[in-house]
Amino acid sequence: MPRIAATSYEETNSAGAGSDLTGKSLLTLGGLAVASGTIVSGGAVLTCMLPGPMLGAVTLTGGLLYAGHRKEQGKPLFGNGEKDTAEAVST
Repeated sequence: MPRIAATSYEETNSAGAGSDLTGKSLLTLGGLAVASGTIVSGGAVLTCMLPGPMLGAVTLTGGLLYAGHRKEQGKPLFGNGEKDTAEAVST
């Protein structure tokens, strides 16, 4: 019977993997798959039951991520950081 090489952490080459948990064993990977499916289905049920609060939570999350990204780049939250120097054009 051929030996499966991906059943233990020591024998798995996990270079480039997003997490060390995915390299531990097939059982751990199966557990992660079931857990992620449970989280997705729970989110779907919650969205169906409470669409308003979920929309608010998603909007708040997006706003916070946007603000954090702008702050990390050293930009202000609104605008591009440059003052408008264009003069008013009279017609």
